[in-house]
Amino acid sequence: MASSETTSSHYLLPFLLFSGFVAGACATSLYDKHNEKKSAKRSAGIKALTTKRAQEWKNRALLSMEDISLEDIELVLECASEMKERVLNEDESLLTIAPNKILGCIFYEPSTRTCSSFQAAMQRLGGKLISITDVQSSSVSKGETLDDTIRCLAQYCDAVCIRHPTKGAAKQAAIAAQVSKGGGKKKKEEFFLKKDNVPVINAGDGSGEHPTQVLLDLFTMFEYNERHRIDNLTMTFIDLKYRRTAHSLVPALFKFRNIKVHLVSPKFLAFPDELKNKLIEDERIKKHNNTIIESKEITQTILQTTDVMYVTRIQKERFSDSSVYEKFKGVYVIDNSLLNKCKPTMILMHPLPRVDEIATECDDNPRSKYFQQMKCGMYVRMALLALILGNH
Repeated sequence: MASSETTSSHYLLPFLLFSGFVAGACATSLYDKHNEKKSAKRSAGIKALTTKRAQEWKNRALLSMEDISLEDIELVLECASEMKERVLNEDESLLTIAPNKILGCIFYEPSTRTCSSFQAAMQRLGGKLISITDVQSSSVSKGETLDDTIRCLAQYCDAVCIRHPTKGAAKQAAIAAQVSKGGGKKKKEEFFLKKDNVPVINAGDGSGEHPTQVLLDLFTMFEYNERHRIDNLTMTFIDLKYRRTAHSLVPALFKFRNIKVHLVSPKFLAFPDELKNKLIEDERIKKHNNTIIESKEITQTILQTTDVMYVTRIQKERFSDSSVYEKFKGVYVIDNSLLNKCKPTMILMHPLPRVDEIATECDDNPRSKYFQQMKCGMYVRMALLALILGNH
């Protein structure tokens, strides 16, 4: 009998251990599924928001494309694609992504597209806004400093979006926002590289950078070029010296592979040597098989090989001498006669506003995508706000 009991115990113990393991595994599986459903519900089912990479974007400042990796770009593009699909399907679950969140928008320079698209993006995610688009109606007119203005906004908002005429102002604002939350006097560079309490988004700082414009430009290329990818593109930029979009977009493109860039401009408006040399010295030029070609004219070869033509306005406000502006303002004009020499699949982009560098007759040309580019801006800014402020 004792032998029988021993034998039964011998078989019973492994069975109980196996049963406990299965039960535990089932419980863990159910727990994981519950968490997945909970995460999906919080993020309105946006797949890109449920990734590990997305978690690293929570409360993250966006000041420069230098801080954005290729993986970051791909995440933003994926998220923007999902945002576009949801908006087109009138999906109301988008309103659950950033409820009770407040975005402070302060623009020291005029803006139509950037300002309104940020506002539309925040509202489509269920959030709210504090918007200062005329700083002269604020305490800035009384002499209030940038730092103090940002410290004020940081008390009321979950994130701050800023446009300013001075290069480096966004970085200065990011530091000020953290000091306002008791950041103390840590190393200033740490404020926007780590998990900021009040993240600052650079909406353009003078001749510096405009990272959200770069991301929407990349998304437009991704959406509208025939291959629906950014690798293996030939891109032509026209007018370069003062354009923060070009200054940020060219380095961003070189994170991809097999990119050929034509830089077209008069010598006076050429791409800054400092930036060009930095790119040429970048190991990614050789490693990724990327090339830069400078030209003073839009040649026949350029027209026939370009996948994306990026035209910009010669910015009068950046010239200290108006006579110099008058000399160069009409040096390149894109019209249908020129566009029709390009590949049928080529896309024409412009960050807008335009003056006379693209003729209005081009608006109906199937190559022209600058109006669609504006809409892409809203989707990208929805993606960024969801990643930075959203429930995920």
